[in-house]
Formats: sequence, structure tokens, C-alpha cells
Amino acid sequence: MSATPPRADRARGTRIRAGNAMDRAQSAIVAGVGHCLVGQGARKTTMIDIAAASGVAKGTLYNHVRTKSEAYALYADAEVTRLVDVLAVDGLAAAGREVADHPALARMRAHEPAALASVLVSEASSPLRERVLEALDDLVGAPSALALRWLLSLMVVPGTPESRAAEVAALLGTGS
Repeated sequence: MSATPPRADRARGTRIRAGNAMDRAQSAIVAGVGHCLVGQGARKTTMIDIAAASGVAKGTLYNHVRTKSEAYALYADAEVTRLVDVLAVDGLAAAGREVADHPALARMRAHEPAALASVLVSEASSPLRERVLEALDDLVGAPSALALRWLLSLMVVPGTPESRAAEVAALLGTGS
């Protein structure tokens, strides 16, 4: 028997390692985008900033995304996935807290309200919106569109923990 694996097995192993490296690079890029958005905002962030914050080479960054808009879309997708997980595990109140206290949204509220408004308008019929709606349907049932509007409103006006608790109770029909 040969000590080296057959050629097909070596190629398959290489793809698995490459796939893992791609996943790690993409995760690093998402984290880097978040770091840049919180630190300097959307307008001032450059692709070089994203690469540096991600700890990846510019070429690696450009293998994953071609523009800042694509990098922001990748970040938004990851954050929506996280929000859907929070909804499924911890419920609407926790998801509201995540949106209201999100550091990148706080930065945009304070320094780039026009950019935040454009995000809200562009999400009117996006696949990300549909993913959140599906998660809300599973959680709250009929008023899912209203719950989504509430979550989106928290991006602009986060309110207080008390006001959010009262709003969740009203949305879920458990309030007084």
C-alpha cells in the first residue's frame, strides 16, 4: 500500500482546508467592517481600512467583496443572521435590545443619520427583511409586520429599556 493518499483524496482535503480559510477570511472581514463602522462610520471607511481592521490582505478582501457596498451588505447579512438567532432563542425583547444598543447603528444615528435613513429605505423589500419577517412569523404570529416595523424604528429611536418592554408587551398582547 502507498503511504500517500490517492490523488482525489488529496484534492478533496485541499478544498476543505481552502473552504475553511475562506470562511475564516469572510468572518474576519465581517468583524473588520463592524469595527470600521463603529470607529469611523460608513462614509470615512475605505476598503484599505476594512482590510486592515480585518487582518487580511487587500487582495483577499477583493476576493470576497468588490466594493464598500458589498462589504456593508456582507456585514448586514451577518448581523441579520445574528438577529434571527436572538429572536429564535431569546425572543422579541432581546432582539429589540440588540437593535437599540447596536454600536454601528448608534454611530450612524449620531453621525450619519442620512446614511441610516437610506439603509432603512433600501431594506423595504430586501431578502434580509424577508428573513427577519419569517423569524417573526415563527415567534409572534400575525403581527409580524408590525413587530418588524418596531425593530426598524429602534434603529432610529432606540427608546429606553422600560419603553421597549412596554412596546413588546403591547405587540405580543401581554401588556396592560
